[in-house]
Amino acid sequence: MNQMQLMDMGFQGQAYTWRWRRAEGVLIQKRLDRGLINSIWQEAWPCSIAIHLPAVGSDHCPILILTEGRQEKSKGKYPNARIKVEKLTAELELLQRDWEENEKRVEQIKIELNETLGQEESFWKQRLRIQWLKIGDSNTAFFHHSTLQRRRRNIVSRIKGVNGV
Repeated sequence: MNQMQLMDMGFQGQAYTWRWRRAEGVLIQKRLDRGLINSIWQEAWPCSIAIHLPAVGSDHCPILILTEGRQEKSKGKYPNARIKVEKLTAELELLQRDWEENEKRVEQIKIELNETLGQEESFWKQRLRIQWLKIGDSNTAFFHHSTLQRRRRNIVSRIKGVNGV
């Protein structure tokens, strides 16, 4: 990192980005993943932050990089879904810290989170469709790619429990 003049940009959220429970029940947690920046990035985006999101469907936590720092949420047509997603994600993060005691609630949150993300995805699909009608066929591939990317990002496929299932 020093040789390439890269700096760790720090983070917000949970301290670890990877967790693994061994067969003996020992939980291993490490911060394997991190956001690295150089001085050019620092000058271009001085308020940028890395946020460790809860691990859902993986043993790694995704990292969200915000270039403008945390901002006030705009009051759009569908703010309730975003608020609910943030609330459920925060609760999921807390519950995953003590997995064994909270396994049933984690499963409930997973179902509720998938439903809410589906509602939000539907909203964005409608919004993209409106934009597509305004712009025409010129950006069809772009809008299709945007929708697919959002769908992949929002799917919660599974959460592994203590016994690996």
